[in-house]
Amino acid sequence: MFMEMTMIGARNVVLVSMIAVLGSGIEDFAAAAQQAGLRVGAAAVNLEADDSMVIAGNIVPGRAEGQEGELRAVAVVIEKPGSGKVAIVACDVLFVTAEDVDPVVARIEQTTGIPASHVLVNATHTHHAPSTAVVHGYGRDEVFSQCLREGIVEAVQQANAKLGGGESDFLFHLGEERTVGINSRIRLADGRIFWIGPRPDEIGPTGPLDVQLPVLAFRGPGDRLRALIYNHSTHPIGTIQSGVRSPSFYGLAAQ
Repeated sequence: MFMEMTMIGARNVVLVSMIAVLGSGIEDFAAAAQQAGLRVGAAAVNLEADDSMVIAGNIVPGRAEGQEGELRAVAVVIEKPGSGKVAIVACDVLFVTAEDVDPVVARIEQTTGIPASHVLVNATHTHHAPSTAVVHGYGRDEVFSQCLREGIVEAVQQANAKLGGGESDFLFHLGEERTVGINSRIRLADGRIFWIGPRPDEIGPTGPLDVQLPVLAFRGPGDRLRALIYNHSTHPIGTIQSGVRSPSFYGLAAQ
């Protein structure tokens, strides 16, 4: 299931939005967190899937046999005195839609008191989980989509219930990760743009690669790691084992 230490691999919008909610910037938030009794709770809920479910992430509907790692909804709830609470949720799916998120954040507000405007729901964008949206001519798996909705709510509820575990310190580091991912837009000699793959007429990538790896850590009493949020911008396509469901490398790294 999950440990008290829960890690989320989040996309850029989540990190930026969290900073906007909690303070004017990381430095300001860090200073305030050391002075003002910051509380943090984290939880993860397993999303059950089976081999009958259509896998999203390709032009045609995919199938998988077996699974590596867990597909999860992972939540971190942060409470800063004077600013209320914010919930950040990462889901091991290709993407989440308003059809699923709107009723979910309404339930979260009703059951936890966290305002819907303070709930950020993010997809890790794995290409190896059951479909949660209509894309490329195939539909969503309704059983898995319902499991996703329930998992998001349950993860936030569990994380919120753990806020009583004592005050937490906030730590931030801006690192880099250059060994995962490339710029997949390749410029060819005739001016055309090609997607990733070997080409004899390749000139090089069209632009830079975002290698920044911001890490936000929250440590509770006894220096125990309560939650860790990291952000990285790479397209998570690929599994360790072939032909299986997988949270891909962001979800596997978190686990």
